[in-house]
Amino acid sequence: MQYFSGDELRRELDDVDNLTRQRLDEMSRLFLEDLGKGNGALERRGWPADQVYAAYMASKALVCAYTRVLAREEGAALRVNCVHPGYVLTGMNDYTGVLTAAEGAAAAVAVALAEKGGVTGAYFDRTELGASFV
Repeated sequence: MQYFSGDELRRELDDVDNLTRQRLDEMSRLFLEDLGKGNGALERRGWPADQVYAAYMASKALVCAYTRVLAREEGAALRVNCVHPGYVLTGMNDYTGVLTAAEGAAAAVAVALAEKGGVTGAYFDRTELGASFV
C-alpha cells in the first residue's frame, strides 16, 4: 500500500486477526464518502489521493484485505487468494497492456489449480507469491 499515506489505515488493513467483513464494508463506504467530498478528504484519512487512480488503488487494497479475512474465516476448508494478472490489454487501460486476456487469466488459473493444502490468504503477482499488499 505504498500509495496510502495514513499509517493508521495501513495498520488496520494489515491487521487480519482483528479485521472483519463488516469493517471492510464500512471502510469502503468511508472511502466513497471521502472521494465525494473532495478538498483533501482522501488525504486526511490516509487513502490514495491520485486524482485518476484513487478508487482503483483503494478497491484493490480492500479486495486484498477481504481475501485475507475470508481465508482466516474459512481455515483449511477453502483456499482464498488474490491474483494480480499483470498489465493486461483491456479497454480500462486503453489497450496499452502487454499481456493478452488469456495470458492474464492463465495466472489466476495456475493459482486456482495449485496443490491441495497450499497457501491461503495470499497475494500473487501473476504466479509468484507477492509481497504484502500493505
